[in-house]
Amino acid sequence: GSGQLAEHSREVIEKVQDLLLELKSIESSHRGFVLSGKESDLESFRASVSSAEQSLAAVRRLTTDNAEQQRNLPELDSLTAREIQLAEMVIRLRRTDGMEAAAEAIRSGPGQRIMAELERAARGLENEELRLLELRSEDARRRARQTSNVLILGAVLCLSIAGAAGWRLQRDRSGRGLAEEAPHDSDERY
Repeated sequence: GSGQLAEHSREVIEKVQDLLLELKSIESSHRGFVLSGKESDLESFRASVSSAEQSLAAVRRLTTDNAEQQRNLPELDSLTAREIQLAEMVIRLRRTDGMEAAAEAIRSGPGQRIMAELERAARGLENEELRLLELRSEDARRRARQTSNVLILGAVLCLSIAGAAGWRLQRDRSGRGLAEEAPHDSDERY
């Protein structure tokens, strides 16, 4: 019902936010490697890439029912791939040409622009889900009001039926009492 759809929208929003966090982690971890040069610092980078890919796959799976969201996914896919490729290129530069070359690639590269575009694309997905969430929440509230009205009407109807049955029973009892007294009265008169 509407409650499940609202929960679905919240899950999509959560996965989009997870994706953004992982992409920011990719950015910070490859920059950390540029500064330190330690291969062990790349564990966080690899874990973030894996998590970002999982979050993106989850967003793709969760939005299969929404054509509008599906139209926005290729851009998100492309930007995510570009962010990962840029990070890998900077890592290679650090290994082969040193810290200065990698730092210059970060300064002059498209990293900030890609991240800004990723945030814009993610906000677009989130805004669509927030719009759907509001519609779904309103539908759930409307259904709850309808259910409440049906229950109230049902209770009133039950009370009316019980009252009418009670009245009818009382009337029948009174009629029977009069009918039983009538032969007795006529016997006395006779």
